[in-house]
Amino acid sequence: MINGYRFNNYFSIGFGAGFRYTKALYYSTYEHLSYQSSSYKSFDGKYLIPLHARVKANLSSAKVSPFLMLDGGYTIDVGQNKNKNTEGIFIEPAFGVDIKLDEKNSMYLGVGVNFQNAHYEFFSIGGYSGSYVSVENGMASTLNFRIGFVF
Repeated sequence: MINGYRFNNYFSIGFGAGFRYTKALYYSTYEHLSYQSSSYKSFDGKYLIPLHARVKANLSSAKVSPFLMLDGGYTIDVGQNKNKNTEGIFIEPAFGVDIKLDEKNSMYLGVGVNFQNAHYEFFSIGGYSGSYVSVENGMASTLNFRIGFVF
């Protein structure tokens, strides 16, 4: 849900909150012994609440208007697992079209890419370097499709 202000037919800003569910990589292991090697990845279901700001620019004021949009903010992990590996900053550029239904209401279709702060633990057992644990940090990305209503 986004609450905001439309300055004119071309530009709006807003703030919002939402809900997301994702399966995130929790840890990865690699075991190398002289006679065999194996690897394992563990995923964890995450319940996420993104709090964010939105900037949206329509490219025309026609009945069907293309737009560019940018969301950015912070994601809070509210799941039961103590590992909060997908909590943190995110940014999501998107594009799409607004379709006017009447003077005040419209619907939109959009496609975006979400870049979310993420990390996981990597365990290595055996091999030439012995055993070690490292934390891998980076950005997880997802492709998002949106359908929404403006009223």
